[in-house]
Amino acid sequence: MVQNNNINNNINTDKTTSLSLLPPTSDYVFYNLFGVEENSDCLISLLNAILKNNPHVYSLKLRPTEHKKTIEDGKSIRADILADINNNTIVNIEMQCSNMSNSIDRMLFYQAIHRSRSIDAGTKYTSMPQIISIWILNSTMYDDLDHYTHEIKMCLHDGNGMYIRTASEKERIIVIELDKMSKHIESIKQQHNDNQAQTKLNMFESWMNFLTNPLTATDSSDEDNAIHKAFEKLKGMSSNPEIRAEYNQMMRERSELDMRYDEGRGDGLKEGIEIGAKQNSIEIAKNLLSMGLTVEQVINVTKLEHKDIIEIQKNM
Repeated sequence: MVQNNNINNNINTDKTTSLSLLPPTSDYVFYNLFGVEENSDCLISLLNAILKNNPHVYSLKLRPTEHKKTIEDGKSIRADILADINNNTIVNIEMQCSNMSNSIDRMLFYQAIHRSRSIDAGTKYTSMPQIISIWILNSTMYDDLDHYTHEIKMCLHDGNGMYIRTASEKERIIVIELDKMSKHIESIKQQHNDNQAQTKLNMFESWMNFLTNPLTATDSSDEDNAIHKAFEKLKGMSSNPEIRAEYNQMMRERSELDMRYDEGRGDGLKEGIEIGAKQNSIEIAKNLLSMGLTVEQVINVTKLEHKDIIEIQKNM
């Protein structure tokens, strides 16, 4: 989708060079900042800031980001960043800067794909790694909640729906709403001058500040060395004519796709979208059933009918 949000429309210009910086909230830019081996220390710092050392990331190995479909009518996905951390956890980071419909369904589908490919045939289920998906969103996902980060886990409830405890730590989805985050950071800046504001931000806030407004996140303290390195990499990318041309071409293609989509919407397209949505729900159902969820749980997630889930079970 074309990135028409406030964050990405903010033009960051380095006054010392008059250089217009590429937006870190572009998935293309984000990948080139954090998804390459030479910047793995920046990714480790970003992850520790987001995860708040739960777990503390001390080692990291990047994974291929594309999952190709394995069946003819299946669905491929391309993750923004996928990595193994600490030899026992898989982390997926998605930078999603356009409004995302069916947010939870898409998050669950990605989670199910990563889970289904996390262990080999014959491996014991107890050896399954923890999977943490981090979704950085520009759009507001929870209008009724003020906080800017939320975590989704599998929870145990009693018969009356009352929360008892977390059922498993092996499935975690962390949602960061950048729009709310940027407002929070701005309120801190309004209460202090620029130098004071920088010292008031914790590492998580400093990294989010870098993503939304990199020019104000260039403090040179030892603690922020990774942010400084990411900023220098961003400046280098922004001054590279080939990278800028590739970024601009990508943005033009997305804009043209959106225009064709808007112009071509009609009954036929609507029907196609509905068919595609159901097929997507079927794929999610297959993965959730393979993870051991009950029929009732799968119905609640996918909104498919009971007969559909039973039919899917028969064909698995």
